[in-house]
Amino acid sequence: MRFQRLALGNAGATLCVFAIAACNTTQPLGNACGDDVPPIAGEVVEGENAVDELVRIQRDGVCDSFKCLTEGGLAPYCTDTCEYDSKSSNTSCTQDSECKNKNEHCIDAVCKSDDCPSGFTCRVAEDAGPLAGQRFCERQVGCLTNFDCGDVGSLRCEQLLCTDACNLIGGNCDTHFLTCQPRESVPYCLCNGEAQASNATFCDQAALVCTPPGGTAFPENAAFIKGTCVGIKQTANKPLPNGT
Repeated sequence: MRFQRLALGNAGATLCVFAIAACNTTQPLGNACGDDVPPIAGEVVEGENAVDELVRIQRDGVCDSFKCLTEGGLAPYCTDTCEYDSKSSNTSCTQDSECKNKNEHCIDAVCKSDDCPSGFTCRVAEDAGPLAGQRFCERQVGCLTNFDCGDVGSLRCEQLLCTDACNLIGGNCDTHFLTCQPRESVPYCLCNGEAQASNATFCDQAALVCTPPGGTAFPENAAFIKGTCVGIKQTANKPLPNGT
């Protein structure tokens, strides 16, 4: 299954009202913000097996930066713009572990260091559309253990189950969008040989099988697990309605 990004730009704003005191600009990167809403119906690419990955930036006074980002199938969180370090090694790579500098990330097959804090990676939000060329600190993905997130004690590596939201609510819906849920909230998606979905377990997409009780199994490769760095006191996403 192919997932594509859908940029909605400044799709809304959460504003401070009546007094400056109403603006709680004390929330750091990663904290919850904005409106967690799906894309509107009809935004899936016609004729292709694709699911829209919603990319939205909102203005929200709870964030230090006033910037609230939705991306990667996650609930919206506080972010900020970012830059790549001019001293980046710029060596070729396929994953972060191949970069010589431990502070670098593999961005578009090149090792780059940035000014984002631990647990975040500086990425271009969208290649085309209202956010084209704009870089934001996005949650770091691809982790397997808490140590991969770079700040043990403050960050944890959460294994999230990602799929089309329609799969999680029974497959009967008109609006398709990528959502990533904590593994424990989708207990019927198991790795081969796994007895129970666990945050400590990871497997490749081909080894993941999702069979809802009393329902139809997900199509092959319709779901995948994504290790995501999340603050200890933060939430990457919340379960969808209908008990999922």
